[in-house]
Amino acid sequence: MIEYYRLNKSVVANLFAKIGSVMVFLISLIYLFTSLPIDSIETFISILFVSVVLGNFIALNILVLVFQIEYVSFKTQNEFFKTLKIGWISEFDCRMSFFYPPFKYSFLQSKILFVHDHVLFSLVCEKSEKQVWIDVLNTMEDVDFDQICGRVDKVWANQSIIMTGYGLRKKISLKEWTKMSKAEFCDILFKLIEVSETEGLDVTLIDKDVE
Repeated sequence: MIEYYRLNKSVVANLFAKIGSVMVFLISLIYLFTSLPIDSIETFISILFVSVVLGNFIALNILVLVFQIEYVSFKTQNEFFKTLKIGWISEFDCRMSFFYPPFKYSFLQSKILFVHDHVLFSLVCEKSEKQVWIDVLNTMEDVDFDQICGRVDKVWANQSIIMTGYGLRKKISLKEWTKMSKAEFCDILFKLIEVSETEGLDVTLIDKDVE
């Protein structure tokens, strides 16, 4: 956890400053509208002091909760990788990918990247929903996302295939995952490629290794 904090130190500082300023502002407004008139500088300073202390205390609690959620998610992916069958890791060239989403207040995240038939996929364990997400990483440039998303939901949702910002996703339960054979896993990968072709979505091709 300490190492994860170090990797997210700037994010933590920025997020605390943002949440703290918002909470201080809101608490100050509440005081101004619910308290007696401010008739002296001492009263004003007292209100400001209480707002700053209380606002930052609330911000700290919110930040701790957010940090714990993000850390558990990050740790879950690393632990999930260790449960993969050794044969699968080598055959599908599985490896951990660490990245910061393109948002100022995003924590470091991780997922498993792997290759099948020269197509790039990702694998995520969503422990809170007791699911495993298998994504084919489609090229999303020049794609009418809302139109394709609506069509995928209508046609493929009954097969637990949805559209995300990364591409098509197949959702399976953790129970299914633990019992899944290699052949069944490959069938899912081929299905995601097939649906991509049907919906006119390009896949990300990899010559040899996952970058």
